Order: sequence, then C-alpha cells, then structure tokens
Amino acid sequence: MFKLQDFLANVRELARKYQFQAEIVFPTVIGSSQLVNLLLESTDVPNKQIASVSSAYAGQPMFLAGKSTFSTWSCTFRIDDNYDIYKKFRAWNELVVGTQTNIASFPSQYKSSFSLYQLDSQANRLIAFDMVGAWISNIDDSPIDYSSKEISTVRIDFEYDYHTVRVL
Repeated sequence: MFKLQDFLANVRELARKYQFQAEIVFPTVIGSSQLVNLLLESTDVPNKQIASVSSAYAGQPMFLAGKSTFSTWSCTFRIDDNYDIYKKFRAWNELVVGTQTNIASFPSQYKSSFSLYQLDSQANRLIAFDMVGAWISNIDDSPIDYSSKEISTVRIDFEYDYHTVRVL
C-alpha cells in the first residue's frame, strides 16, 4: 500500500532546473572571467548518444554498442552593459578561425575545458558535467528590438571532445 509519509521520508529535496552554474575557462590568450556564472541564463545538460550496430547471431539480429557521439552544447548568456562577456566569446571564436585570415589556430590554443554544475537550494553542487576539449562553434544572432524591454542575450554553441559526469 502506498503511503505518502513513507514516500516523503525517503525522498530528499528534488533538483531544480533553474539552479545551475557553469565555470567556463577561456583559453589563456583571452583571459578568464568571473562574470560567466552570473550571466549564464539557460543551457542543456550535455548529451551522449551511442549508435547501435546490428550483427547477425544464430539467424537473429543482435544489437551491439557502436560509436559514441556528443551533441553540441548550447548556452544562452545575458549580455552585460559593457559587452565584456560578448567580446570574450567573439575573441575566442576569432581565435578558432580568423575572419580576415581564414587561418585556424592550433587546437591546443583554442580548446578549453569547463564544467556545468547542478545546485541544490543552498547552492551546494550536486553533480558536475565536465566538458573536455571545448571550443566555440557558433555565436547566434543577438536580436536588437527598440520595442522590447528584455535583457539582451546571445546563444553560444560549443563543440567538445567528450564529457564526464561526477556526482559530488
């Protein structure tokens, strides 16, 4: 028989979507910023997909694990009034491939690693998603609208080699 008291006694506080933090480490050429955590508005938990490979076994298809792929990690950032965070992302994007030169930097120059944390109600870190070998692949449009009272935001897409998950 289901008892609500038993359920509540066994369940701790639930994770909230709006309690998260990111620590993005910019490449050393760009510098670091403490503003990143404050200005991150929304993001997704990184995704890992494992393709299936079909193989015949005793006349029946048997599915085995195949190649792992990691999806693009997208984040929406609030733009501060000096555009500091936006300038840093633009500089990082320019470091990957120069607009005027069309020359790419070495991966060791533009790749970085950073973490996304899920927080509890007391701002304690519960779980960490660590992205390794990350770089900016896209800086989305940042619409400007005279009739809007909203804060300016920009979506940044990151590619990365892989991610790990740590329960803290």
